[in-house]
Amino acid sequence: MLFLLGDVAWMSARVMAGDREIIAADVREASEPMGPIAGDDIQSVFSFRSGAWGTFTSRADQSGGTAGYGIEIIGEQGRVAF
Repeated sequence: MLFLLGDVAWMSARVMAGDREIIAADVREASEPMGPIAGDDIQSVFSFRSGAWGTFTSRADQSGGTAGYGIEIIGEQGRVAF
């Protein structure tokens, strides 16, 4: 989103571990080289200085056991999804 929309003005997120919000004890090292992580369900919204906004969702329990990665861009003249 940063590449397409520029700098973030503000963002908000809710990060869950099971059926509760995360606590400090939930922080752990990631299996990828990205630093500490926490939670298994993330819902977030971003407002960009350009006036655009975006959302990010990640859940550990995606059905089917396959990773569902993608981006959808919705504009005034249409939509594109990858």
